[in-house]
Amino acid sequence: ALLLADRSQTARMSDNENVDVAELAELVSKLEGVLASTQKDTERLMGMVATLSKRLDKVEKAAASGGGGGAANGKTSARAVARRRAQNNTLPRGFKRADGAANGRARPQTAHAGGRSPANSAASSDSGGRARPRTAGANRKKKPAAMPKLSSASRIKEDGLDELDPARRGHYYVGKTKVQVALPQSFMDAHPEFKAEREERSKKGMDEAKSNGSEPSKDLELRFAYGYNGANSHANLFYHPEDDHTLIYSLAAAGVVFNKAENTQAFFLEHNEDISCLARHPTKPIVATGQVDPKGKEQPFVCVWDADSRKLLAKYVNFHDREIVAVAFSPDGKYVASVGADDNHTMALWQWEKNSGTPPKGKAKKGKLPASVPDATHATAKNEVYAIAFNPKPTKEESDYEIAVVGVKLAIFLGVKLDKARGKWSESKLSYYAKTKKSQKAFHCVSFSANGDCFTGTATGEVYHSHGSEFQSAIKTHGAKKKPTPVTGVLALRDGGFVAGGKDGVLEVFDSDFKVQSSIKLSGSKPEPVAFAQSASGVVAVGTKGNELYEVDFKEDEAHLVTSGHSAQVWALAVHPSEEVMVTGAHDKLLRAWNFADHRAVDGKQLAFKSPVRCAAFNADGSKIVVGLKNGSLHLVDYASFEVVTKKKVAKETIDTVEFSPSGETIAAGSWDQNVYVVDSESLEVKHTMKGHSSSVLMVNHSGDGKYIMSNSKDYEILYWNAQTGKRVKKGIEVVDVEFPTWNCFLGWAVQGIWRDVEDGTDINAVANSHSGDLLVTGDDFGNVRLYEYPSVHPRAPYKAFRGHSSHVTKVRFSNNDEYVFSAGGADTGVFQWQVR
Repeated sequence: ALLLADRSQTARMSDNENVDVAELAELVSKLEGVLASTQKDTERLMGMVATLSKRLDKVEKAAASGGGGGAANGKTSARAVARRRAQNNTLPRGFKRADGAANGRARPQTAHAGGRSPANSAASSDSGGRARPRTAGANRKKKPAAMPKLSSASRIKEDGLDELDPARRGHYYVGKTKVQVALPQSFMDAHPEFKAEREERSKKGMDEAKSNGSEPSKDLELRFAYGYNGANSHANLFYHPEDDHTLIYSLAAAGVVFNKAENTQAFFLEHNEDISCLARHPTKPIVATGQVDPKGKEQPFVCVWDADSRKLLAKYVNFHDREIVAVAFSPDGKYVASVGADDNHTMALWQWEKNSGTPPKGKAKKGKLPASVPDATHATAKNEVYAIAFNPKPTKEESDYEIAVVGVKLAIFLGVKLDKARGKWSESKLSYYAKTKKSQKAFHCVSFSANGDCFTGTATGEVYHSHGSEFQSAIKTHGAKKKPTPVTGVLALRDGGFVAGGKDGVLEVFDSDFKVQSSIKLSGSKPEPVAFAQSASGVVAVGTKGNELYEVDFKEDEAHLVTSGHSAQVWALAVHPSEEVMVTGAHDKLLRAWNFADHRAVDGKQLAFKSPVRCAAFNADGSKIVVGLKNGSLHLVDYASFEVVTKKKVAKETIDTVEFSPSGETIAAGSWDQNVYVVDSESLEVKHTMKGHSSSVLMVNHSGDGKYIMSNSKDYEILYWNAQTGKRVKKGIEVVDVEFPTWNCFLGWAVQGIWRDVEDGTDINAVANSHSGDLLVTGDDFGNVRLYEYPSVHPRAPYKAFRGHSSHVTKVRFSNNDEYVFSAGGADTGVFQWQVR
């Protein structure tokens, strides 16, 4: 009971980036206690069973020898009953299994114009960090009566599908779950070759799983990425060395080259996970990027690439573990330094123009992939590393290079002489304590001036000035108060002095005498700076933890917003039916509108809610937006004013999907409480509560005439409902020929080809068909946006995959004219605009 009570708390905390550490520790301690108690109870019960089993043996032997009852007189022994129940996976009358079924009966079956066989429950965990919808058996009230378990043939007859031409009937698998489908007659009439193919397969006994489909004739090209990665990265912002109008930064798994003057972007897309750090050559448009650990055997890697051509120049693979936490170029541009997140935070130096990173043959360690060989390595520190920087003027003559390394209780200076295979290294700590008498919990950032002055941001709101490791002075910023504000970003300016900023978003410029010349406060929900860059003309760009980029004019005390994005997981995405506008919603509780023609946020169209945004949809004329929230409420937004006109608590749990009916009179909403709600589109009053799913409802679609609603749930059920009466459609034959022109459901006859053998129902998160009806796009847990032909009816249909996201892709949609595809990247917070070509 305690575990069930804490399940919602655990789910909430797993989604909350700002979770309280003490609260988390308390929950962990509580669950550990429950586990220990459960183990003791289990051991006690096992002992009791063993004792009773011995007594039962004696009773049965006595009964057998004395001619009494038990097995000897034709009755089944208690042990035999227990054994049979275990084999049949049943429980005594009145008890229920974890999936909610009583006495071995299966959960309700689907209405089969397409549906699932008795299912395995969905996976309890989710790659990519998906928030987990509710599954069967969790704090659920009494369910509708379960239907008897049916064989495939019986179920087809039950649905009336036995009357159909066998060529129209089929099935596919989602993981190990068998999903029955029936194709509409309109498709068979339009594709007579499909019937002939099915008949040929049947005659020759060919494997039905082989695909005769073809790849789509069109491609996707990434044209614009909305957002910036400041939440999970730092020091990842630079100007192009030859163009003050171009910024270089990262978002998700994409290196972004953004021309502000033309408002266009180009992308480096060789990474397969979040880009965690970025550095630029001192004088050339050459960029180094490191990433977090990808899935599988491959380890995190470093790429060196040309910002103008986006051509890969070098790639260093399988040397670092877990993550690349920092990269930097040497002052002469010959070497790239990288630091991994292994226990020793190993640093590697790579001579990128001579060392392309190709691993030597035959030298891979057992169980690992071949690794690139660095030109020098050093075990940096056990402490977590935040940033590194090269000193343009090393303080020690015996060192070729001097590198500052800062992090948790860490501020050291490494000297390296490259006269040996791994380099000759020296180390000295920043000598601040003798003069300040302060212990620092962390040093967040570091920057060198051209003459070798080093500026380090501290947790106590001060900037430490030093010559190499020799401490000079502690410069107080406005954050050095009774409650200090850590300095999270610092940049040595070209003309002397530096700029520093802290968690409160206040930026201060200090002159060469370290006196404050000007200050400015950034706006936004998380305005703390994590990256600075200075252009050749002296303009300063700032990246914030709230995933926004600014350019700051300190002379005029003005900050101009260059680009913005969501600061938490993005789940909602909807496209206006006639204007070049899309809206997005996220766990930062914001709904934002974007003009995708000029790639900018629409002025005045941003709305804050009290709960994370999970889904959104426009009505047919684009005048209204319905928004579903994590707290189970619906909000009706007037698009013109971008104000909430009606709101209502509808569901007990998260509303994960919404759609207006074709007439616009009602709205269908699916919830994690396993219900589908039909509400009035003006008042949001509930007209029908449709119960029947065994798990969280993830997707809904209306038929073209608005008479029916199709819903998909997390445990692979497809159910159909009469939208007028709210009743469930019991026979699949009733809806087999009903048209669903908009298809956003991940199950059904039209999308059977999107599933591969290795995928289960949690792997594909989003589906959308084009308005022209010839293309289908999906988003999955592996950061892929996939393009298929539509409908996708061939098993394991061929597709084209496109990378850029580093997290689970939570939503995909086509633009109103099918010129673009939009994708939301969940935890990577990016919203990508792809051109269909």
